[in-house]
Formats: sequence, structure tokens, C-alpha cells
Amino acid sequence: MNVQPLKGFGAFDAILQKGKRFTVGPIGLTVLVTPSAPCTHLEFGVAIGKKTARHAVVRSRVRRLLRVALRTTLRTYGDRLSELGITAIIVIWRKPVARPSSIRLADVQPHVQRAFDQMLATLSQRGGAQ
Repeated sequence: MNVQPLKGFGAFDAILQKGKRFTVGPIGLTVLVTPSAPCTHLEFGVAIGKKTARHAVVRSRVRRLLRVALRTTLRTYGDRLSELGITAIIVIWRKPVARPSSIRLADVQPHVQRAFDQMLATLSQRGGAQ
């Protein structure tokens, strides 16, 4: 599966409007499902709001950690995501972080993993894009 960052004007907004949302702990996960044949590429994006972390240094660190956690998780679930027709994923961090040193990959990875587990379980039950 070819994994690429989400790019383009309005790409985030389009996925946030059309996609299915899942919230697990501090993670908001939005996925865009296309019910056609299995997908060969996947676009992803990560975000954290200014209200969640006031300082740019903190937001940048959380974004980097989210990207690493997301790529690690995508290696594990890539084939399953392709089977379900998922073409885009956005991960949003919603828990306040005061200092960059107060958050580590070990704090982020389990939340991303649980969000993916819940999303896959829900979509598998529904039969994908229904």
C-alpha cells in the first residue's frame, strides 16, 4: 500500500465533512471510505489545534509523534484498510499538552492503536461503507 501525506487546498475539510468519525481518548480519527474495489494508496494527515496547545513547539512535537505512531500503525493494518476501501485518514489530538517534554511516543502510540482497533471493529461490523 502506498502511503502519502494529505495535500491540497481544502483536502482536510473535505475529508472531515464526508468521513466517518471515531473518538477514542484524546484521539479524533476521521476516515474516508470508498466502497469500490480495494485501494492501492492511502492519504493521511495529522492535526492539533491552537486551543489544545498554545505554543507552536508543542503542536509541532505532537504532530511529529502522531505521524510516527500513524505510520507504525499503518504498517500493521495496511492490508485491512485496503480491503475496507479506506482512502484517507485524519488523526486529531484533542488532549491539552503544556510542554513539549511532557509527551512521548509511548504516550501517543497506544491511543492511536486503540482508535484504529475501534475503527476497524466498527467498520467490519457494518460491512465497510454502509
